[in-house]
Amino acid sequence: TFGKKGHGSMEWMSPHVMAKGTNNFIVLDNGNKKIYSIENNFISFEKTSKISDAVNDVKTIKYPIIGYVSISPNKQSLIIYDIEKDLLIDSLSFVDETNNGNASLYDFTWSIKNENIVIAHQYLDQFSICSLDTNCKLTSINEYQTNSNYSQDKMIYSDVACGRYIYLLSQRNVDLEMFTGFSEIEIFDYKGVGIKKITLDIIADKMVLD
Repeated sequence: TFGKKGHGSMEWMSPHVMAKGTNNFIVLDNGNKKIYSIENNFISFEKTSKISDAVNDVKTIKYPIIGYVSISPNKQSLIIYDIEKDLLIDSLSFVDETNNGNASLYDFTWSIKNENIVIAHQYLDQFSICSLDTNCKLTSINEYQTNSNYSQDKMIYSDVACGRYIYLLSQRNVDLEMFTGFSEIEIFDYKGVGIKKITLDIIADKMVLD
């Protein structure tokens, strides 16, 4: 309902929106590296970002600290960053040690609730629960898996949402070539204990926790 995407004057080229408060938002534009504030549908320029890489899958951790995914040919990273101070807080990387440009093998999706960040891998039967301290630095990473091998032949998790529990959208019963099968929602607590599995009668790519 606000803003335009394009290449003309005052238009955004590759914008990401994130929450700043209850009723206001921040837009970070990859195209011109500018940050805008939105309050009551009024857009105002805040500053030029010093983030050099393209940001993906941006979420507010505890404003002004955000998290985003950085992608390069040999590495995918979750970056924790203070956008007001232009300060790197912490990062977690998944690296192609062969340097063959296979970073897409390490695709992941992530979500946050309070002091917990959950990372779910697309091509690895694994999810991780990461704890944050009061400064939003990573203090521990606990991994939960049944298979330690990456493979692009089989997608495992395509989305994750954090609320009272962890909700993982699983595609382990989907044939990616034929696009047949069904998705499941696997529910865990924050100790990695399985709570419930919901079998869907559709193939779902993303989900929203209301």
